[in-house]
Amino acid sequence: MKSAIPIRRSADLEPGTIEFFDKIVPPLMAGDYSIAFSQELLYDNETQKVQRTQNFSVQAPRFSLTDKDVQSVFPANGSSGKFENDLPQIVLNKRALPWEHTLEPGDTSGAPWMALLVLDTAQISVPQNSVAPPTQTLAAALPLSQVRNISSGGLLGPSIAHLDHGQSDDDIVHSIDISSASFLALVPHLDSAAPATSELCSLAHVRQVNMEHKEILEMTHSGWFSLIVGNRFPINPEQPTRQLVHLVSLEGFKPYLAEGATFPAGIDSVRLISLYSWSFTCLPDHGESFSSFMLNLVSADSEQNTGLSLRLPLSPAAIAQDASPGKVASKALGNGYVPLQYNALYGNKTLSWYRSPLAPCKPDQFTRGATMQPFRSASDAVIFDPQTGLFDLSYSVAWQTGRLMALSNRAFATSLMDWRRKLNHIVDLLANLAQEDQLQNFLDTYAGDINQFFHDQLITEGFLDFMLGEFSTLIAPNLNANPVSFAPPPSTLIQADADLPPQLLQELQKLMQNPQVTALLNAVEGQELQTIVEWLARTSLLYDVPFDHLVADPRLLPIESIRFFYLDRAWIDSLVDGAMSIGVQSSRDSHYYTITKDLIRDALDRLTLGIREQLLGLPATQQDPTDGVIAGFLLRSDVLVQYPGIEIKGYRSVGKDDEGAPLGIDRMQILRLDRLSPNVLICLFPDAPAWIEFDQPSEGLCFGVEPVQQALEIDLRDPDNGEIMPGVTYTLDGVADFRGPQADRVLNIKHLNAALAAKLGKTTLNAAQFALQLVKVPEQMVFTNQAQKAR
Repeated sequence: MKSAIPIRRSADLEPGTIEFFDKIVPPLMAGDYSIAFSQELLYDNETQKVQRTQNFSVQAPRFSLTDKDVQSVFPANGSSGKFENDLPQIVLNKRALPWEHTLEPGDTSGAPWMALLVLDTAQISVPQNSVAPPTQTLAAALPLSQVRNISSGGLLGPSIAHLDHGQSDDDIVHSIDISSASFLALVPHLDSAAPATSELCSLAHVRQVNMEHKEILEMTHSGWFSLIVGNRFPINPEQPTRQLVHLVSLEGFKPYLAEGATFPAGIDSVRLISLYSWSFTCLPDHGESFSSFMLNLVSADSEQNTGLSLRLPLSPAAIAQDASPGKVASKALGNGYVPLQYNALYGNKTLSWYRSPLAPCKPDQFTRGATMQPFRSASDAVIFDPQTGLFDLSYSVAWQTGRLMALSNRAFATSLMDWRRKLNHIVDLLANLAQEDQLQNFLDTYAGDINQFFHDQLITEGFLDFMLGEFSTLIAPNLNANPVSFAPPPSTLIQADADLPPQLLQELQKLMQNPQVTALLNAVEGQELQTIVEWLARTSLLYDVPFDHLVADPRLLPIESIRFFYLDRAWIDSLVDGAMSIGVQSSRDSHYYTITKDLIRDALDRLTLGIREQLLGLPATQQDPTDGVIAGFLLRSDVLVQYPGIEIKGYRSVGKDDEGAPLGIDRMQILRLDRLSPNVLICLFPDAPAWIEFDQPSEGLCFGVEPVQQALEIDLRDPDNGEIMPGVTYTLDGVADFRGPQADRVLNIKHLNAALAAKLGKTTLNAAQFALQLVKVPEQMVFTNQAQKAR
């Protein structure tokens, strides 16, 4: 499926929309500056003048880029495919990067200082005297002194007179040598009379995209990207052919960027600074593409009798051979369990069942409610199947995992101990106050803020000292076996116990029924629990949970596959029980967690809805807590490497558009969308989606043309809304739209810009408008829940 490119014009960027900008020039260009100020002081008719100067430097990448500066490249580094109708591009993470320097001091053209060159291996000469072996893209590492301001032996380097603060001629830069003829034939031109629509400016622009439906990029990415596009199509080979792409600096080369420019006599080679480079392979037939990757996820081989669910492949023949009673083994495998070796405490070795929190079917929820006690140890969570004599260790592993994760997090462990201490003080205080004959009458008649009264009048330093000392020793131990709940029916508030005075039981029961006291407890606990529940909320979304606990067998998630699942909330509850078990020193500690476990889990249900928004730096939205049916998928594919920033949307139901075509409706909030490894992605939704869309990343939509009957065509778009204009196309002129022979594959961007503008009824197109016309129609893949097949 292919989609249009929505263009937004409002202040708020809606999900799924893109905004193109011509360029973004920073207020101060990179370089060294000084601020000079003076002040005149008049005293007794005498004037004294004070002057000061402050030097400062604006830093920006100048001679190289790091991987953090680059969001993606197309074609991807090391990829293979049929790319002869696509223009290579690089997506940069800083929106102003291409304009942070100028081509030369005092340049006012507003042109970017970099260009993207697509080169054949024969067009690059490796510079001599490299201080390290040449890179795979044939770039040599040289001191800056051997690159700038050189003009001897037929070699010309960039004219860079001044180095900024922190830069020196000893800095190592990567550089390539190309012939002067290749430079003039490949480098985009700069028209000094109309720089804004010249080739160099037309091949750089800025995009803003909505980040809501992407994996989190560096946690706080703004959604702004700048792009540099090449002006040369890759080769159309008869056999696999490697192409090299270099993002080069044009600083110091402005005199040679004009159309018709020539180099001084005797100059036959040009040395360029390579800021970033990569390579790819052109194939004579179809290769890697977004659609080919996504379609391969649902091929007959990829499904392997799993129905795209996270379970081991099990063929009908294997089920027929299952000799276990009632075919227990095949049923367990079908439910997502895997057999693992189990070493018992006494040294015996046997098999046990294990299922991760990612289950192919909707698991039963049995760990919540007033009657369900939390697991107090890993052995409490072991399930024994008498029919087979095997153990199910799923929840036991979850409990132990939670405990180990909590022990390894100092902030959480410290907060948990502080909270327990505070809770002990509060409950002890209430127990003592319950013995006062007039307390209940006071609470019934007091007209002020009872919370403030407790803090200001009752909870004093001296009284807390008494609580920690004498009262804790004499009275508090008697409360260990008596559960106190904050909001259950009155009959369950206090359980009778022969060791406690009946009057104390009655007073505690009346006290705990008072709504103001309940509000006090909840308020105090909410303050103390904040750090705890925030960590638990992240853990509940499986952050930092070891991957082999999620995918216990590689066959569950083979290469180039997608697997859907439900989140087992009982597994998560066991994980939380394990985390909350650290530092338990008495039955009282266990008892208080029993009292508050549902309070904590309800808080987690609310907080998990906002974790992703918090990481994205978005304002929190009010969402109803999930009902426990969290679902999602694991994606393992090189599509994540080739197309970083893939966009994913989930919808609760399926409807139809005005033309009767199916589409997703009622878009869902994403709870988690993160990369677990370079080629593994996890996605969680607060419900089971009926429709999931996978879209090419908006910031990386590639440029190119469509081959139609031996010709190359561009489907033109409405500049106002980005929609394709039906029947309005432009066919490339094999002579006028190319610089030199068409076989050289170098576009004449100036002529193409003017031709597209004329087709749209305009004089010229700026960089943003030109980019909109050359962006190829994005591809989209859709999965539906009903059959779990791609549409």
